[in-house]
Amino acid sequence: MFKNKNYLVIEKGNKVYFGTMFLFLGLTILACAQFKAIGPEKSRFYLICLNIISLLIMIPYRIRLVFDKEYMDLVYPNVKHAWVFELPLFPCNTAEILFGLAIYLKSRMLMAYCFFLGFIGPVMAFLEIPKGFEKGSIFSYKIFGFYMTHLLTLMNIPLLLVSRLFIPNYVDVMKALFFFTLFSLGMYFFNRYIDTFDLGYPANYFFNMDPDYHPIFRKAYDMISYRFLFTIPLILLVGVILSIFVFLIQIFV
Repeated sequence: MFKNKNYLVIEKGNKVYFGTMFLFLGLTILACAQFKAIGPEKSRFYLICLNIISLLIMIPYRIRLVFDKEYMDLVYPNVKHAWVFELPLFPCNTAEILFGLAIYLKSRMLMAYCFFLGFIGPVMAFLEIPKGFEKGSIFSYKIFGFYMTHLLTLMNIPLLLVSRLFIPNYVDVMKALFFFTLFSLGMYFFNRYIDTFDLGYPANYFFNMDPDYHPIFRKAYDMISYRFLFTIPLILLVGVILSIFVFLIQIFV
């Protein structure tokens, strides 16, 4: 449906990038006004529908990604069975997948996880654009999928707040970090399992295997030089940041 064009090329900091962000900001403000007016129960239904739309974009986009030879050769040169490294098991993906379930089950722990990861994940993705997504036409399936899935995940955060389906507190911060730590531990063992096949590339779901992925991760690894444990300082730092976030929410919401 979306073919590559030689116009509307988006990269971090250019006009199309900021135009896309402002467009979604405007749509989010309009959606917030509607959700505030219809109340929590109808908001729950529409949030689940929005999550389904997001998944209907994410699933075919990620499936097609593993069949994109140009992308796979760029990110995983000379790697056997590289599709193993593109499963939807990264923090943003898990928050997106679990969000509808969290709303449906009314699970506060899942909502806390999706709320905080649904904020941190997309923000980190937009600040540090992953390899292979740095520049391209907004009409290409790859760029469209990347931006749409992250922006729709991010849109959930203010919609949860204005509909009052989830107003986080400090206990929710601990719940989210606990769930994230368990998930990270599970992904660590999954990463180790994948690496036993010696596919030529280190598995790094939840970014707890490769400290060189990001300079902040590198510094954390220097503090505790073991693959999974080097994420602990980051988890503690994130806990402080999220507590400040909750403090601001409780003031203004």
